[in-house]
Amino acid sequence: MGIEKKRRLEWADVACACGYFDQAHFVRDFQSFSGLNPSRYLTVRGEYINHVPIPDTNEASAW
Repeated sequence: MGIEKKRRLEWADVACACGYFDQAHFVRDFQSFSGLNPSRYLTVRGEYINHVPIPDTNEASAW
């Protein structure tokens, strides 16, 4: 999937590939699980797949 390769993603395609019937349901579940929406995850993730660095307390409010 493009997430690992840092390519532009179509979230509807990701949702379908993960077994969701609509993008909105996927985004809600992703945000409920991670605390970030999928687009925000891509901007803050670290160099390791499936890892998001923990922000310092000054940055946390921006999440």
